[in-house]
Amino acid sequence: MLPVTKPGHSTAIEVSLILEEDREEIRFYEITSAVKGYGSKMVEAVLKALPRKWRAVIVMDWSGGFWKEMRRRHRRIMLL
Repeated sequence: MLPVTKPGHSTAIEVSLILEEDREEIRFYEITSAVKGYGSKMVEAVLKALPRKWRAVIVMDWSGGFWKEMRRRHRRIMLL
């Protein structure tokens, strides 16, 4: 199997999500963007598409501050 994009490519953008319908939450499993600002655009697009009572969960945060900023902007995000 070949990757969709070349690792480290200047246009690499990706988001992997896990839906937990019974818990009414979505988990951001992986998010990558080589273009500054696209990460927050992906998060905002996912949150906008979710039903209002659902929340977004971040299980492991190795971002260096990205998810804390997203949590500050969006109260539906929960950092574990």
